[in-house]
Amino acid sequence: MEPIRYILLMVVVLTQLSVHPCNASEYQSPVQRMSQLLAELKKNPGDVQALIDASITYIDLCDYDGARQMASRLAAVSRHSSDSVKALFYSNLLSGWTSLITGQVEEGVNNLKEAYSISKSHDMALQQAMAKNLLGFAYANQELDVTKGLSYYSDALTTARKLGNYRLVISVLNNLADTHLWEKDMSGVKYAEEALKLSRDHGYRYGIAVSLINIIHFRLYTMRDPEGTARMMAEVEHLQNKYGFLPHGEISLLKARRAMAVGDDKDAVRIFGESLDDSAPVMPVLLRIETYMYYSWALIKLQEYTRAIAASKQALDLCRATGYNQLSITLVSGVAYCYEKLGDYEQALAYLREYQQKMDILWLLGQTEALTKAHIENEVRLNESRISRQQSKIDAQGKYIIALAVGGVILLVCLLLLFNLYRRKGQLVRTVVEREKESLLRERLLRQSLEQTRAELAETDKAADSQTASPTPLTDERTDELIVRFNKLMTEKKIYTDTNISIKSVAETLGTNRTYLSYSINHVFNKSFPQVLAEYRVRAAIDMMNNPENSLPLKAIAAEVGFSSASVFFTTFRNIMGMTPAAYRDSLTHQD
Repeated sequence: MEPIRYILLMVVVLTQLSVHPCNASEYQSPVQRMSQLLAELKKNPGDVQALIDASITYIDLCDYDGARQMASRLAAVSRHSSDSVKALFYSNLLSGWTSLITGQVEEGVNNLKEAYSISKSHDMALQQAMAKNLLGFAYANQELDVTKGLSYYSDALTTARKLGNYRLVISVLNNLADTHLWEKDMSGVKYAEEALKLSRDHGYRYGIAVSLINIIHFRLYTMRDPEGTARMMAEVEHLQNKYGFLPHGEISLLKARRAMAVGDDKDAVRIFGESLDDSAPVMPVLLRIETYMYYSWALIKLQEYTRAIAASKQALDLCRATGYNQLSITLVSGVAYCYEKLGDYEQALAYLREYQQKMDILWLLGQTEALTKAHIENEVRLNESRISRQQSKIDAQGKYIIALAVGGVILLVCLLLLFNLYRRKGQLVRTVVEREKESLLRERLLRQSLEQTRAELAETDKAADSQTASPTPLTDERTDELIVRFNKLMTEKKIYTDTNISIKSVAETLGTNRTYLSYSINHVFNKSFPQVLAEYRVRAAIDMMNNPENSLPLKAIAAEVGFSSASVFFTTFRNIMGMTPAAYRDSLTHQD
C-alpha cells in the first residue's frame, strides 16, 4: 500500500475552492476575504452569495465550525429567500464538504447526495458536476471505492468541459492525478500537467500553484528532472509568498520531502519540526497527519526511533479523532518497526497484529470491488447481447415499414411542393413588407437612442464641468496655448479618427486634465468637446467627398473619419450641414 498518494489529499480538498463562482478576488488572503464578507453579512444577514463565500473562506482558514455555521444559516435562509434552491444546494454541499474534511465520511456523503439530488431535480448542470466532483473525492480517497470515485470524476469532467468551466475542469483533473498516484500509475501526471496548462492559459494563479504541487509530488516519487522540479518549487513558493493561496505547512512538506529525496534527513527533520511547532499557524488536519508521518520516516532514517514513535502516535491520534484512517496502516507499520528496533518485541507484535487486521480489511474491500466490477461487466455483456437480438428483429420489421413509407413520403412531398409553390409568392411579398417596416422602426428607434445619448453626454459634460472646478483658473494665454495644441493634435495627428476617443484620453495626451481641456474648448469654441469632435469628423468627411479621386462608399468614409456607425454619421452630418451625406455628394456631382 503506497502512502505517498495522500500527500495530495489536502490539495485536492482545497482545489474545490476553484469551482465555486465566488465574487471575492482570488488574490486576496482568506483573512482579507473573511473580513469583507463578515462586513457584508452584518449589513445583509440573508445574502446567499455572501454566506456561500464565507463558508468556503472558513474552510480555507481551517475553521470548520465557522464553515458549518454558515452552511446552517444558508439552510435557514433557504426557507424564505428568493434564491431558496441555490441556498439549499450550497447548504448541503458545504456541509458535506466540511464533514469530509473533518473525517465524518458517512454524514458528508449523505449531504453531498442530497445536494446532487437538488441540482438534478432543478437541471443545475454545473452544480451537479460540483457535487459529483466532491462525491468522487469521498469515494476514491475516503471510502476507498476507486471505481465509483473515478466514475463520478469522469461525469464531472465531461460536464465541466461541456460548460466551459475551466476552474472545475482544473479541479477534477487534479483529483484524477491524485487517484492515479494512489494506484501507482505515474501516467496520471498527465492530468496535473493538463491542469497546469489550462491554468496558465487562463492566468489562473491558484490553479497554477495547485497543479504544480501535484506535479512536484509525482516527480519527488520518481526523482525525475531534479532541476525542473526545483524550478517548479521556486514558482510555487513565489506564488505563495505573493498571494498566500496555500495552507500553512504545504510548502514545508514539499521542501522536507525534497530534502529526504536527496538524503538530507537532518534538514528534513528541522523543516518538519518548524512546521509542526505549536506556535505555528493552524494546519489542516490531513496535512498535519501527513507531516507527522513523513517526520517519523525522517527520524527513522536517523535512527531516532523513540521520537519517530511519538510522531507516528500523534498522527494516529488524529486519524482516530477525525476518521482519516487511510494513513493509519502505514503509521502502524512504522510504529511496529520502531519498537522492533528498540527491542520492545511485545509492543512491536501488538502493532503488527493491528497492521495485519487493517491489511485484511483492505484486501476484502479490493476483492469486493473486483467482484462488483466483474458482475457489472457481465451484466453489460448480457444487455448488449439482448439489445443485438432485439435490434435484428427491429431491422427486419423496419425494412418492410420503410418500403411502405417511402411511397407515402414521395406522394406527400409532391403535395407539399405544390402547396409550397402556391403560397411562396404571398410569403415573399409579406416578408418584404415586414422587413421594410422593421427597418423603418429600427431606424427610428436608433435615431431616438442617438439623440438621447447625445443629450445625456452633453448633460454629463456640463455637470462634470460645473462640479469639478479648475484647481487654478486658466489664463487666456494658457487657454490659447492649450487650444493651439488641441487643434494641432486634431489636424496633424487626426486623432478624431479613433472611435474610442474621449476628452479624458485627449487631455492625457496633451499633458493636462479633463477639466482644463473642457473649459478651454467651451471658452474658445463655445461648444462642448463632442460637438467639436463631430465637426472635425464631418469636415474630414467633406474633404474626402470633395476629392474627385475618392470613390469610397459613404459607410467606408464614416469609418475612416471615426464614426462608430453609418447611421450616426448620417445623423451628425445632417445636423451640421443641413443635408445628408448622400445629398451633399449628389450636389457635388451636379456642380461638375
